[in-house]
Amino acid sequence: MHKLNLFWGLLFVGCVSTSPDQLSVEKLYRKDMALKIDGRKVTQGVYVLEKKPSYDMTAYLYRKALVFKITSCHREWVWTDPGDDIAFKYEPIKGIEDEGLCPLEIGGFDTKGQHSWAYVDFAGDEKLLAEIGCNGYVSQFRGVSVCQCRKGLLQRISFTEPVKAYSPDRCPEPISDDEKHYTVVVDPGKCVYLFKGASGNIHRMTTIGYDDVMLRE
Repeated sequence: MHKLNLFWGLLFVGCVSTSPDQLSVEKLYRKDMALKIDGRKVTQGVYVLEKKPSYDMTAYLYRKALVFKITSCHREWVWTDPGDDIAFKYEPIKGIEDEGLCPLEIGGFDTKGQHSWAYVDFAGDEKLLAEIGCNGYVSQFRGVSVCQCRKGLLQRISFTEPVKAYSPDRCPEPISDDEKHYTVVVDPGKCVYLFKGASGNIHRMTTIGYDDVMLRE
């Protein structure tokens, strides 16, 4: 396998709560925030969108938030006392947020320590089609995919052509016998993998491994 030592390392640290009320600061929790994106409500906590000039988004929190944050590779927005539904428009800044790897990390934090998060990635020039077996579900993604599951579980990514796999130093290497079907052990936090096909096309897969699921009151 091949290793890439890139700036991605800044994105491999998961979101860990610092509140002692409901959460363990030792754990990474599953992203489960529901969003409405350009009029369509989605509820799985992790999302891949086609790159566009702007997006209308609404975040739905479990309870009224004390603080709501959105962070990209370039900037951070912070709302205080925003309520339980937060509407916002995201317009990626040209030349920075609309190029390469620049996901959105979204988090809401309330007075009782209840937290919720979402992760939004964007597909641009990556074109390689892959079939992802993630946490018991099989889906096809063109160019970019995200797989969230409990850490330590084994997931699968498959291609119709031979590919080379590239992984960060701190993350488990994808394993394959035929360079078409790869298995990956999901590490805690985020790992970003690149797969380059014989055609020259690329697929980028992010795995997000969590320790536990937030129990809602």
